[in-house]
Amino acid sequence: LILAIALVGAVLYVGSARPEREGAFVVPGLERPVDILWSERAVPHIRASSLEDAVRAQGYVHARDRLWQMELVRRAVEGRLAEV
Repeated sequence: LILAIALVGAVLYVGSARPEREGAFVVPGLERPVDILWSERAVPHIRASSLEDAVRAQGYVHARDRLWQMELVRRAVEGRLAEV
C-alpha cells in the first residue's frame, strides 16, 4: 500500500513539473509575434516572420525546457558541480 501511494505521488509530481505548453508568453526582443506549437512528443515547431525572431524563440524554448541541464553542464565545465 505504501509503495502504491509513493508511486502515485511520484507520477503526480513528475506530471506537474512539465512546463506550460499553452498560452501567450512575453519574450523580450521579438519584433513580431511568434507561434510555437508542440507536437504530441513535445517537439516544438516555431513559426516566425524573421530569422532573428525564430532564433530568439528557439533560445526561449531551449532555456525553458533545458535550463536545469544547461546549468548543470555549465557548473561541471567550470568545476563547480558540488555547488548544486
